[in-house]
Amino acid sequence: MCDLCVMDRRTFLKTAAGTAAGVLAGPLFFRTKALAQGAPIRIGAPLPLTGPVGPLGQHSLWGAQTALRIIESSGGIAGRPVEMLVEDDGGRPANAVSIMRKMILQDQVDAIVAGVSSAETLPMVPVAKESETLFLVTVAESDLITADQCNKYTFRLTPDARAKAKAFAPFMVRNIAKSWQIVYWDMAWGQGLRDWFRLELEKQGGEVVNAIPVPVGTTDFSAYLAKLQPASQVPGIFHCVAGLDAVRLSKQIGEFGIQKEYKIAGTCDVIFPENWAEEAPNLEGAYLVEQYVAKDVAPLNTAADREFRRNFQEVSKGIPPGPHSYASYESLFIYKRAMEASGYRDRRDTLKVVQAIEGMRGTKSLQFPQGPFVIRPDDHQGLLNLYIWRLQGGQANMLATVSSGETYYPPASTCRL
Repeated sequence: MCDLCVMDRRTFLKTAAGTAAGVLAGPLFFRTKALAQGAPIRIGAPLPLTGPVGPLGQHSLWGAQTALRIIESSGGIAGRPVEMLVEDDGGRPANAVSIMRKMILQDQVDAIVAGVSSAETLPMVPVAKESETLFLVTVAESDLITADQCNKYTFRLTPDARAKAKAFAPFMVRNIAKSWQIVYWDMAWGQGLRDWFRLELEKQGGEVVNAIPVPVGTTDFSAYLAKLQPASQVPGIFHCVAGLDAVRLSKQIGEFGIQKEYKIAGTCDVIFPENWAEEAPNLEGAYLVEQYVAKDVAPLNTAADREFRRNFQEVSKGIPPGPHSYASYESLFIYKRAMEASGYRDRRDTLKVVQAIEGMRGTKSLQFPQGPFVIRPDDHQGLLNLYIWRLQGGQANMLATVSSGETYYPPASTCRL
């Protein structure tokens, strides 16, 4: 999401478990066992595993690795083994693009499963189009990805800023506050949330009185928090900061006692499973909208959810999955289903895979724990449920499930597939 964290060379994960304990001087493959004759299917995964958005990239990687383990145990994809090539882009857009090009042209991958920060994902989207390579976006939520920048080869399962605003804004006005101030990352994702939430809040009779942009990589938020208007005048704070910055912001919210004065709301980037105990007191009482809640809470506590969480934590070494874990996991099962349905043999069959994904539907299961989904053929955007919950006493208190029908918005007029 930024041009921070400059590295002297590309860095890579050191262990098959996907931890960031160290780096190698070359790409790392995760390979399923040889299951049958035929060349392996190769999946490229340029991910930010270091830098401000490192936690998001790490969860995306763990989700993909978990799916590969299950796919291997069920016979691979059409009986063929699968290789996943992982490389750290450090969250830098230029790195993400160059790594993606290398994976397509040199490593001859069949598809790319990546796209964590919106800043790095947006310039990756045209690469998919020009190279005619399938690109499954796993985390990035900027509406531009399936609007102005949409193309035939790019799909996104995770909901974007438009869906989250439509899901959450009515609840925010009715149940939390009418007047809001937004603290947001000053890049495509944060700007999109700012604009769409402003629009949807106003539709509900609410308002955004104060919008405070903060640069990606901010370590001290005190100067920005000082710009907040008094809680007596504007009681609501909407938190739109992600990654390691979100952890630092939450800490300062707690240090200044802001959560005791204001009503805080946010999206899936406010609290991470691995930092839950540390962050929860700082965000006590906060309301969140997410696509997959880190806690084992209804309706995300079915047998399928428990099996998904068990498999995931075997890969992550005990860290529970969160909202940035499921999309890469489910995207690989979408890919597997489309590959097998289309009779894919090599890159010349990519358009057949694209056609198999367009309009694809799924029900809640081990392969799709998040719940029912549909991939809209008009813009390749995934439509699925969202969940509104409140952090109370260190636990997730589920308040509402918002269906994809309730958050529906038409495809953008700027999308031309």
